[in-house]
Amino acid sequence: MNRSMKVLHTFIIATLLLITASAPGFRPAPARPAEFQLKAESPQFWDLVDRNTKLGVVGTGALA
Repeated sequence: MNRSMKVLHTFIIATLLLITASAPGFRPAPARPAEFQLKAESPQFWDLVDRNTKLGVVGTGALA
């Protein structure tokens, strides 16, 4: 096996390892989302925000 074939062989193996390692099955499970709650620092806060307001996810910061 000549040198260029060894280099090509090594490149192919490295590429396959990178693809395999980045597969969804090998990614760690996402951490449990943090829990937040609304707390009023003053009574006027509840004039601006309904007491029954539910917080929701706007973005995850994760790349697709």
